[in-house]
Amino acid sequence: MKEVTFPKLKLSLSFVVIVLSVITCSNEEVIVGNGATTYEFNAVTQNSGTTMDLLDIFFTDARNGWAVGDSGTILHTSDGGANWTPQSSATLKVLHGVSFINADTGWVAGEGGTVLHTFDGGDTWQDQSPGGVDLTDVTFFDSFRGWAVGNKVILKTTNNGKAWDTTAADDWLFGVSFPDENNGWAVGHRGIILRTNNGGRSWISQGSNALNPLLDVTFIDLNNGWVVGVDGTFILHTSDGGANWSKQDSRANEVLRGVAFGDSQIGIAVGDSGTTRTTLDGGKTWTVEPRVVTGTLRKVAFGDADNIWIAGDNGVILKMTRVEVKGSGK
Repeated sequence: MKEVTFPKLKLSLSFVVIVLSVITCSNEEVIVGNGATTYEFNAVTQNSGTTMDLLDIFFTDARNGWAVGDSGTILHTSDGGANWTPQSSATLKVLHGVSFINADTGWVAGEGGTVLHTFDGGDTWQDQSPGGVDLTDVTFFDSFRGWAVGNKVILKTTNNGKAWDTTAADDWLFGVSFPDENNGWAVGHRGIILRTNNGGRSWISQGSNALNPLLDVTFIDLNNGWVVGVDGTFILHTSDGGANWSKQDSRANEVLRGVAFGDSQIGIAVGDSGTTRTTLDGGKTWTVEPRVVTGTLRKVAFGDADNIWIAGDNGVILKMTRVEVKGSGK
């Protein structure tokens, strides 16, 4: 049976921690096309300055980003990852999720119900922890409305994180995505997908036909979303708000842990053993990218349509750049 480490605690089907190693950057380029235009994705490693496992990453634009992980690790860059600077979180708790609404205002969430908030780009962090169970992901729509998910729980705030309302869930939830203030999706253990259309006041279950844990979800609008998980051979996609989910061939055998889209066409999924897949057609086809590392890649974030960052174990941060190599005759 394949070993699986869930975001982080470190939950595992066999409770085994996988030790990871980083290899040197590959200079190999993969050329993929979307018909009229051809692109290549170039991946390079960035010096994070840490060996701590990094469990989530978020960019507000092509320059400003944060990565979080083990032992209260928070890293910040203001130059697109050329330099990463540690920020003091004042906690040793594992931080699983990070979300910013602009370059100044953001939140992180993690172990033991930890929630931290910053008004100044992470120079200082304020404790807003409701306590309780472990939280595995967090997202904010604006400076007031945000959601966090975790061990059989969904948290909601409408006042900047000062107070949190709690909704019980039937099982572990590992990922959450809100494309607007009312519509959101959460995914988790045993293939669960939950949907809300009232800002999280109530949730309904959507059938995914998946049996294994789903680890991450992203929606770019009210209709189009993607989900990845333990069964890495496919990526789930919906074009009708989750009323129906179809399988896209990921061309992978490894667990897929993170997924992100820059728009309706350009997306990336990452996972175990350095697995990276890219798409230029909304997931109809997924391209196998060269492995730049051999360890687990956890989460991925777009700075813009051309710049992508990936966070992984052992302090790994990768930057992928999409470069146009042939125009469309204009």
